[in-house]
Amino acid sequence: MIHRRVVIVSVGHNFERPFHAVARVGVGKGDVVILVNSMPITDRAEEVMKELSVKIGNTYGGVIIETLWLDPRNQFEENIAVLRRTVERYAPCEVFILAVGGFRWLSIALLYLAQVLKSIDMVRGFKEIDFELELEEDTISREIIEKLFPTQQTRVIRIPIIPKLIEITAQELKILETISNEKKRIKDILTYLNEQIMDMKRQTLQRKLRQLAKKELIVYRPAGKQYIYELTSLGKMFV
Repeated sequence: MIHRRVVIVSVGHNFERPFHAVARVGVGKGDVVILVNSMPITDRAEEVMKELSVKIGNTYGGVIIETLWLDPRNQFEENIAVLRRTVERYAPCEVFILAVGGFRWLSIALLYLAQVLKSIDMVRGFKEIDFELELEEDTISREIIEKLFPTQQTRVIRIPIIPKLIEITAQELKILETISNEKKRIKDILTYLNEQIMDMKRQTLQRKLRQLAKKELIVYRPAGKQYIYELTSLGKMFV
């Protein structure tokens, strides 16, 4: 069975590296290319994003192109969640993550994205998750890089193993989503879940909440005779 390909590529101010990275993967009708860049939006960065959108669209007919501008002033986990939600819209799919341009923090964000997607691949339907880096150049090292690695292909570093951040089930994801919707007490969480036709018992929910706390996806604090449950930074990456 052939699955849709979703390609996430970091851009920066360089046109060539992202364009050739997409070409290495190969995309066609129905596939998705997500161009990711970082604030602040400079004239050059905006120009490159537009050029890439046009060139990729003209070269590969029927490809869906999205552009994302992530803001490093936002919490890191919020940026990961934005990336994850964008990819999830196209599941089931094969995912190719290409960290080839832009600020260093974008490469770290894409690496975390790969680990988050790997954690939920069986739940959301990610059939394959590939991650590639490309050697960076600067004015001092450019001649050395070009001598040792004369072609762009030789500068590509493929990460062969992507570890999961955590083990998580579909039911646990639903509980996290419920808490993120301001349902923070057991009674409210249980009511919301049962409205979603989950038919969960209170004791089962309590056990699940303890497991989520042990995985450091949620924290809880006393509020009168009850507890208030909140997502951790790790938990926010999954909702």
